[in-house]
Amino acid sequence: MNTTTQHNSELHGKIAHNNRVLVTLLPGLFGLTGVLATIALSVSSIFVLALYFLGKVPTNSSQIVRKAAACFLFYFLLMMVLAVIHFDLEASVRALAMNAPFLAFLPLASAFVLTPPDQLRFSLETGAAIGSLLIGLFVIYELSYLHVRAWAGAGNPGPFAVIMCVNYSICMFALMGSPFKRPLLYSAGAAAAAFCILASGMRTLLPMILITPAIAGMCLLDFSRLSTRQKLLGLTGALILAAIVTLNPIVADRFNEIWKDLETIRETSNYKTSIGVRLIMWEYAINNISNSPWTGFGELQSVKNFSEHAMEVYNLDIKKTHYHNMFLTALMRGGVINILALTVLLFGPLIVAWRTRNSENWRYAFGLIACVTVTYLLSGLLNIAFGHDLMDFLYVFMMAYCFTMLGETAHSEEIRS
Repeated sequence: MNTTTQHNSELHGKIAHNNRVLVTLLPGLFGLTGVLATIALSVSSIFVLALYFLGKVPTNSSQIVRKAAACFLFYFLLMMVLAVIHFDLEASVRALAMNAPFLAFLPLASAFVLTPPDQLRFSLETGAAIGSLLIGLFVIYELSYLHVRAWAGAGNPGPFAVIMCVNYSICMFALMGSPFKRPLLYSAGAAAAAFCILASGMRTLLPMILITPAIAGMCLLDFSRLSTRQKLLGLTGALILAAIVTLNPIVADRFNEIWKDLETIRETSNYKTSIGVRLIMWEYAINNISNSPWTGFGELQSVKNFSEHAMEVYNLDIKKTHYHNMFLTALMRGGVINILALTVLLFGPLIVAWRTRNSENWRYAFGLIACVTVTYLLSGLLNIAFGHDLMDFLYVFMMAYCFTMLGETAHSEEIRS
């Protein structure tokens, strides 16, 4: 082994160690202090990219990873095209900064492949369980002394709920199929994450408490081999989860708010409520999409036009940055081009993963990708899915992890050795 090869091997070993530390810490950091999580991923991606150009680290050569990377690159390029079409210096610079995280997918996947998959999985599952427990403790304090709804270090209940849905998915998959057999830790982590989702009060994401174990069960369990006792335990657990979600007072209060808002609108025509603002935003978007169907109106102009409409028609001063529905937001900002980009970003990785069913880790990785995809889809129906730094980095991080697991090949072992 020559000096250069030995140096690269030592460097790869350090990166592998750093991967384990990073993957362990991130599930907790996203919820407790999102800024540190985004900084850690940004620095890691730039560092690996610099090493690649210096010839120190190869890119992940798996065809599966490359196809997924193409989805992220496609989204980024189309968003840059829209930034040029609707050119405004400040808005275009912001668009570049907002969409830069999606370029981190391939550097992260290239770094992760240097760590054996079993070590990577152990780190993620341990970090998600312990991180969820720590976040849960903070949320108890938060609900007791600070807010009626939880958001911990995410800055907003929406991104916080998405983060905890992802942690819940990791813990549930670990509970049902981890080779490391630590059911108490994973159960506690899943319970803490579910509690945090409930505490966030995000109505559209509450179903993930039931959807996630259903997906995990379908992907990981062989029901024909389960004993009657195991099936009864599973059914009991599902019924308990359903009862917690449907009978929880936080959930009841959040859904009662919907009926109150609708009643207020019906009786007084006052749309200055959570539901009322959404209704007039959606109506405005649907009525105006046809005025610029292919390229939309641009990020700034689309919301400016709505604000003027809300003041003129409803005498409401509404300042929003999006339309509380990711598809309407995309159509208003960038028309068909933006919708195409969004569709590829959200569903492209899932389709790529589905077509690689011969992979050793397929059931595990595909199931996690499915849970992340459904989480972001539900979040985007009444809020946002992308365009928030925490949510963007979390999505890229999870996809890089899952596709590293999917793309594990003999060549990956050669790179590590």
